Amino acid sequence: MFTTDIVLSSETSVPYDYKYELYSAIQTHIRDHNPELSTLIHGSKGIPLLNMSSLLPLRFDGPAKWPNARLFALVINTVNSDVAETISSVLEKGTTIILNSSMLSVISISKRQVILKYTLSTVTLFPPRSSASFSTPMMMW
Repeated sequence: MFTTDIVLSSETSVPYDYKYELYSAIQTHIRDHNPELSTLIHGSKGIPLLNMSSLLPLRFDGPAKWPNARLFALVINTVNSDVAETISSVLEKGTTIILNSSMLSVISISKRQVILKYTLSTVTLFPPRSSASFSTPMMMW
């Protein structure tokens, strides 16, 4: 899996419901760079080719409330190396991401490959009951 860490800044507040706008703006940058890859990302079924975190506030202009957040971290994960390369290319330092009511500027970006190691095993949540130990409670009226 490839992880891209991005730091974004804004001079104005970012709306609470930014996720669709942000995803669409990033998809637009990808489409302008590589239309075929953008279509592949948008139409992928099963495992998504692009997964984004929420914006994580890093600095506030005033009290620590969402409308005062001005610096954000964003993490984008993908299992596809072409998607990771394209994201690094289109969201380079200085790139502006335009939302409906605010603009975000890329301050820094770094990409890394994460090796996931896991083992699948069977987990028994409840031990099986023998028929001799199973009883149905009787209700008395």
